[in-house]
Amino acid sequence: MNNARQYETLRKKNDQLEAKLAREQKSAKSSSSQSKDLTVVPAKTKWLPSLDFTDEELANMTDKEINSLVIKLEREQKIADGNLKNSEWKLDQEAKQYFEAKNKVEAAKVIGVKANQDFKRHQQLTPVESSTGRSTDSRASMHSKTSKSRNGF
Repeated sequence: MNNARQYETLRKKNDQLEAKLAREQKSAKSSSSQSKDLTVVPAKTKWLPSLDFTDEELANMTDKEINSLVIKLEREQKIADGNLKNSEWKLDQEAKQYFEAKNKVEAAKVIGVKANQDFKRHQQLTPVESSTGRSTDSRASMHSKTSKSRNGF
């Protein structure tokens, strides 16, 4: 009877892992990511028998049959654990890529603001053509003229 409880415990844990994996696979399919999917999907029908047993059927099973089912469930659990770790790794990689991209966008914004400020500063320092065709002196050119006249150049 102890094996029957162990079997039920493993079966419930396996069902939970399968449900979590199914949710993650569904969310991964909905994302537009083109990453390689390394998820292992076992062919359940080939080696895992139907798991819908009544209490009476479980009580009538031999220890060998229950142990065989437990081994199969443990194998299924290892596969589900591997798939879960794979999904976690993929999500972690996507999060890293997201934050790297976000940092690049922020850096580009800073460069853009700086370039805009430099452009505006350059416009203020260069001479501007007047309507008469003569260029009017900006502060920078006036400063250079006064420094040249002081030095005698």
